[in-house]
Amino acid sequence: MLELISWIINFKNANTRATKTDIQNAILQNFEIERQGSVLVHRDFAIRFSEVNGKSFSNVVLSLSRLLKHDLSPFVVCVVTPSNVYFRLANTTFLKKICHSSMNLDSENIVGSFLGTDIMSEYAEIQNTHENFLKLNSIHKKLDIRDNLKRLVSNSKKLVRKL
Repeated sequence: MLELISWIINFKNANTRATKTDIQNAILQNFEIERQGSVLVHRDFAIRFSEVNGKSFSNVVLSLSRLLKHDLSPFVVCVVTPSNVYFRLANTTFLKKICHSSMNLDSENIVGSFLGTDIMSEYAEIQNTHENFLKLNSIHKKLDIRDNLKRLVSNSKKLVRKL
């Protein structure tokens, strides 16, 4: 995972106009990685690309049900800006909530998606940056996914009630 992240950073630095599609295509040509819909899957991790033109990363990233298929290994989001790339770990541990359109979300009914703004920028006082992914992933592996789902359901329901 960290090797790919370094490669992406170097690729973007060398190809400053590279879009998310350019980066994904180059990855598929240079790495043993498989496209599964909008997610690139390696045996040890999964990565999803998003592209933003401004500072706000409010794009829909992925559905919760799709994330759960990859939640046992690191799930990386690569945000491609016109001049840079940055990364967030987006496993269920690192999500604040599921977006407000998920009114029917509960532990038995996995619906809804998460936005870029729903990904925590830090967890347990650890910045959610690629330099800390190994440490953050080790924390995530120790947590029960059912507890993460309960927290996400609760946080999402609180948001719906406020609307």
